[in-house]
Amino acid sequence: KTLQAGERLLLKSGSVFREELQISAKGTADNWAVIDSYGEGCRPIIRRNRDIDDRCMYVLNPDYLVIRDLIVCNAGKGIDVSYQQSGHRGILIERCLAHHIEGLYRFNAHGIPEWRDKKGAPGSGNAGGISVGGYSMSDVILRDCEMYQCSVAFRTTGDNVFMDRIFCHDNYAHNTSPHPVVSMTTRSILQNSVFDSSGWNASAGTMGIMLGPNYGFIVRNCYFINQPDSNSSDEGGIDFECDGENNLIDHCTFRNNAGAAIEVLGLRTPQTRNVAIRNCRFDKNNTATKLGPSEIFVWGGTTDRSIVCSNGVIENNGYVLRDGIEFYVNKAASTIPDWKLANNTQHATSEELNKAMPYTEPPERFIGYEFWTDKRDFDDIWAECDTLKFGASVKSYYENPENTEVRNWIQSFVQIEGPANMSSTGKLRVGDYRFQFVLDNEVFWTTTRFAVHVLPKGTVVKKAWCFDKNLDKEGWTDGDLGTVKEYFKADKPEWGTFANPVNLVCGDYYVMAVKDAKNAHILSAEELGLKCDECPVLSIRMQNHTPSKRMKVSFTTDSATEWNDANAVEFNVVPTDEEDTLYQIRLDGCAGWKGTVRQLRIDFSADETPITGTVRIDYIWLGSTPK
Repeated sequence: KTLQAGERLLLKSGSVFREELQISAKGTADNWAVIDSYGEGCRPIIRRNRDIDDRCMYVLNPDYLVIRDLIVCNAGKGIDVSYQQSGHRGILIERCLAHHIEGLYRFNAHGIPEWRDKKGAPGSGNAGGISVGGYSMSDVILRDCEMYQCSVAFRTTGDNVFMDRIFCHDNYAHNTSPHPVVSMTTRSILQNSVFDSSGWNASAGTMGIMLGPNYGFIVRNCYFINQPDSNSSDEGGIDFECDGENNLIDHCTFRNNAGAAIEVLGLRTPQTRNVAIRNCRFDKNNTATKLGPSEIFVWGGTTDRSIVCSNGVIENNGYVLRDGIEFYVNKAASTIPDWKLANNTQHATSEELNKAMPYTEPPERFIGYEFWTDKRDFDDIWAECDTLKFGASVKSYYENPENTEVRNWIQSFVQIEGPANMSSTGKLRVGDYRFQFVLDNEVFWTTTRFAVHVLPKGTVVKKAWCFDKNLDKEGWTDGDLGTVKEYFKADKPEWGTFANPVNLVCGDYYVMAVKDAKNAHILSAEELGLKCDECPVLSIRMQNHTPSKRMKVSFTTDSATEWNDANAVEFNVVPTDEEDTLYQIRLDGCAGWKGTVRQLRIDFSADETPITGTVRIDYIWLGSTPK
C-alpha cells in the first residue's frame, strides 16, 4: 500500500507481527504520512524467523513519512527504507528499536550453515537494523533509536541527514558486525549519541562507526567506547574510510576502544580532506595495540598523492595514553605534512582529563541480570530485585520487548521517578519476561535489560546459567561442532572473506553452529557441588534449528564418576524449531543421581545422527519443580 498525505497506519501496541511489512508513502511537507502504534503496552513488534533472507519492513521511495515506536527483530534486515529513484525527501524514524538483525556483511561470512549461499533480502545495502539508502534523497531524520545485536546497526545516506540521541550498543553479531555506516551525505550531523561496543568481528575490520564519503558532516557530543578486541582489524572509534571533505569531530569522547580512536584510511580511494578534530577526550584507547599504535592514526601505505591526500587540524583535545601508545601517528607524513596540531594536552589520569573537560556522561547501566521467582505480583517481584538501583535524577520506563505471546504482556511504559517507585501492574503469568529500562539524563540515554522468569508455585532454582553477558559462557565449553574457519574467494581479491566458527555467547543466547556433527555437545564446569536431591530437574530453554529430534543430558556425581548411558536421560526436542522452547528433564530417575553433582553434558544428537544447523540456548537451570 502507498499511504497518502495525512494517512496513518497504526499497529496495535503489545502485538507481534510475523510477516514483512511492505509500504510506501506520498506525504507532503505540511501533511506527513505516519506509521505508528496505538493503544497501551509495549511497542508493536515485527518479529521474523531468524533467517538471513527475512526482512521486517520494506519502505520503497517514500516522501514525508514518519515511522515511530516500533520494534523490529530476528531477521536479516530490520527497517529498510530504499530509494530507487532520486528526488524524494522527508523520512523521520524515531523511537524505534532494532535487535537481533543478523544480516549479510560479506557473502557467506556469517558462519551459519543453514544460511549458506543465501543472498539476503533485496533492497538497499546488505544489512542493517535501520537502513536508509539507495538513490540520493533529502531531509532524513533518525532520532531516539536503539540497535543491539545487529550486523550494521544502522546506515544512512542523503542530503540534510540529522541523527540525534542514538544508542547503538552490544552488536556482537557473529562474523558480520563491522560498524554502523554514514556515507554519501551532505550537510549532515550526528549528535548526542552513544556507541558502546557497536561492532564485533568482521573479516575486513570493524569500528565504532564508518564514515565516507561525507561532505560537510559534523559529529558532535558523542561517545565511542568499549569497542572490543575480536581479532579483527581496526576495532576503534571513528573510521574515515574514504573521500569526502569538510568534516568536523567536536566535543566527543573516545574511551577504552581496542583500536585507534580515530583513523583516516583511504587504501584504494582518496582520503578524506579537511578534517577538524576539536575539543575531544581521548581516554586510554588502542588497548589491543592496533593501528599506529596511536589514538589518532593516518594511513600511509602508498606514495600515490591522489590517494594519500588527507589534511586537517587536531586542536584543543585532551588525552590519557596507555603505555606504548602515541597520541598521533601519520604514516604518510613524508607525503602529506598537511595535518596541523595545536593546544592538545596530555593528562596523567582519566580523572584529571574529566576534571579538565567535564562533559556530560551517559547514564551508567548494568549488563546481565536474571531473576527467578515463583511469585506473581509485580510489586513483590520488584521488591526482591534489590540490585536494580537507579539515580534519582534519571527518569526511566520499562517495557517487555521480546516475548512472543500477547498473553505475556504487562502494562508497559510506566514512568517512574527515582530508584524504585514502580506502580503495580497486576499479576504476571508463568513465563519468561525480558524487561528493558531506559535511563535518560536529557542529553544521553541508555538502556538496561534484565529478565524475570516467573515459575510455577513451589519451583526452586538452585543453579542457573543465563548467558546474558556477551562472550561469557559461564563455565560451559562446547565440542565436536564440526565447524571450521572457512575462506571464500571473490571476483576481486580484496573482497575475499572468511567465516569463523560460531560458538559464542551473544545477544542473550549461547549460539552454536554445527555442521555434519554427530557428537556436538556442551560441557559444564567441573565440581558443580550441587546436592542431587535438591535439584532433580534440569530445564533448558533453546531454539533447536537442527534436524535433531532427540537430545541427551548426561552427568557425573561424586559416586557416579563415569560418562555412560546409565547416567543419562534422553529427551524429545522440536526439530528445525522457529521458536525458543522450554524443555524440563527429570534426572532423579537415574540410579546414579545421588550425592553431589560434579558435571553436566548436553548432546545435541542423542543417537549420534549427524546434524547441521544452529542451537541457541537462552538459559539452563537445575532445581526442583512441584510434583
